[in-house]
Amino acid sequence: MATYTELAAITNDSGWSGLMEKIQVAIVIKAVAIIDSTTPAASLLEWAKSAVANPGSAAQSIAYYVVGANSTATLSQITGASDTAVQNNVNDAVDALYGV
Repeated sequence: MATYTELAAITNDSGWSGLMEKIQVAIVIKAVAIIDSTTPAASLLEWAKSAVANPGSAAQSIAYYVVGANSTATLSQITGASDTAVQNNVNDAVDALYGV
């Protein structure tokens, strides 16, 4: 398990940029699914359009949710998470933060 000190400094970890890239891709995938759905809530659709336009900005607000959701993992497990794990975390974050 990563310590709080390690989690607080996760942006300094060598794997952070790779994790952020995965989060950005996962955000775009989630956003496209929302945009393509038949009747998304207006607030969710607004988030999705904004996320597609600027996935880096969206990733900044989702990244710490992903970190928090995996707080029982080690730092290397968090930054080295699989694409599927990151996608599931991003999906859960968007659903929790922006509502489905």
